[in-house]
Amino acid sequence: MIVTAVGGSTAFLLNLYQKDKLNGILQSRLNGTKQTASHLANLIALVDIVEIDKARDSDTIIFIYDDPCSQLAKRKGIVSHYYENQLREIEVPPEAWLDSLALFKTCSQLTESTSETKTQAGVEGVSLKAEIVPSKIQIMQPYIAVLTQSKRGRRFALISLQNLDNYEASTTFIINSNGETVWSADGAEYVQTAMLDTGVTFETLRNLSRESLKSDTAKVELLGNDGLISYAKVTDDWALMTLSYKPTAFKSVHFALRQSLLLILGFIFLCLFIGKMVAQLVTQPLLDLKRHAELVGQGNFETRLEVKGRDEIATVENAFNVMTDKIIQLIEDTKEKINIEKELELAEQTQKMLMPDHRVDLKDFRFSSYTQTASKCGGDWWGYLEIKRPNKKSVLLIMVGDVTGHGTSSALITASVHGGLSILSTWIEENPEIGTDPRSINQYFNRAVYESAKGVIGMTLFTAVVEPEAKLMYCSNAGHNLPYLISPDKDGKKANVKVLSRPGTPLGYVKDTVYTDLDTYEWTPGSQLFLYTDGLIDCTLGEKVLYDRKSLRKALGAYGHLVGADLMNQLLNDRSKKIGDLPTADDITAVICEFKDT
Repeated sequence: MIVTAVGGSTAFLLNLYQKDKLNGILQSRLNGTKQTASHLANLIALVDIVEIDKARDSDTIIFIYDDPCSQLAKRKGIVSHYYENQLREIEVPPEAWLDSLALFKTCSQLTESTSETKTQAGVEGVSLKAEIVPSKIQIMQPYIAVLTQSKRGRRFALISLQNLDNYEASTTFIINSNGETVWSADGAEYVQTAMLDTGVTFETLRNLSRESLKSDTAKVELLGNDGLISYAKVTDDWALMTLSYKPTAFKSVHFALRQSLLLILGFIFLCLFIGKMVAQLVTQPLLDLKRHAELVGQGNFETRLEVKGRDEIATVENAFNVMTDKIIQLIEDTKEKINIEKELELAEQTQKMLMPDHRVDLKDFRFSSYTQTASKCGGDWWGYLEIKRPNKKSVLLIMVGDVTGHGTSSALITASVHGGLSILSTWIEENPEIGTDPRSINQYFNRAVYESAKGVIGMTLFTAVVEPEAKLMYCSNAGHNLPYLISPDKDGKKANVKVLSRPGTPLGYVKDTVYTDLDTYEWTPGSQLFLYTDGLIDCTLGEKVLYDRKSLRKALGAYGHLVGADLMNQLLNDRSKKIGDLPTADDITAVICEFKDT
């Protein structure tokens, strides 16, 4: 009866909890859509009235231009300083939109629409008109291209929607009064896929948009088989809609219900188990079991229970003996594990000795580095050699590599590569010209890795030879991440970031691989070479990218005016802010080589 009462009351409370949480999710989606629609409407009105010069400091208007439809008049416009560097980095100027066929067609459509309005209402009645300009140009955040017309004239603006609510398994789009999808945050194909997954039809969306535009109401509804849609009016012609996959939207509620049910079942099972144990405590065999358990607790693992009969008590006694044997085995395994941990710690310390110090200061060059392994031993490695020449400045040989995987096997390969570097340094002392061709060096290490792993494990390696007198750098890349050359500008407040080298074949898979690609770059004193492994940029949480190559290049452009350790610390802090508490899944190595002005 107690179990029945607990079960009935629990079911009632869980039902109330589910309704409350589901209503909370629906209200949250509705509020988010209403706020986005209102925000977008305000931005469109702002585009019409804002002074162009003031748009310079806007973080929502990417750029704005007057008279965009006139090919004869000189367009007047401005790009927000928040987005100038971004557009410059991706090499997409405003003219990519201003000179597009899509804008030309939209200008014509707006002219026809305005003519009809004048015929119906007279010139004095013409109010703000706006049209969305279709665009497939991609930048680093979602945006909407809008052409407006009012008594003030025509304006074309790119509006940032970087604060758009981005729910999991959902898509946001705009439908006009004709029932046409005029804009989508994820593209028309994604909207069609979402409709197929949720069982929502275009006809349904058209009817909802007309209802929203007619009644000026915002709603959230469950549609189709698995659809959750929220919609709100933006302008007299546009309705903003967010379509979500219902199972994903309600996933957190269902998960909480399952966990609650499991907890309740566990509680009921615990009550039954305790009741059974209490009943058995009155029997003598369980008292014997208790006495033997105390002996084991005191460290006497030689004691055993004498098993008699085949009843439940005998089963428990036999299980107690088995448990004692397993405890003994566990103790032995723990001792062995402790020994292995000590060996791994020694291997970790040894591997750290295979790489240079985090700060190395040479006559013409200075190194700052950072390393972090995903486990006790890692597969990342970097090193350098100063190749001394008679009556000339020393040439610098610098390498950074990444063995496939991480752990003990990868660490052994890095040890063999370091040993190969030691042998190579002896050869170079006898014949310095050996160390001036990075292709030959990659070929040498390819054979060393192949002989160590027989083609089972590979390694990427970037090799550069820096000539200080000629101010040249010769590079050969064996499948490694492309490095960057950071050059300061004249005032020292910004930096130019250049991608170096070309990807090639990784080391160790084919014994006689020949490396023929050689890239030559000029450098100036004060420049910095930035090398890294893929553990620095491969940061994802599920399908969400937290930090990647674009993030790194953007950070280098922003902080490239810093030097050495200061630049390294700033890059790592920027990455840490973006990835949060994300665990380290792969080894990380980053190296900055400063070219001194000597």
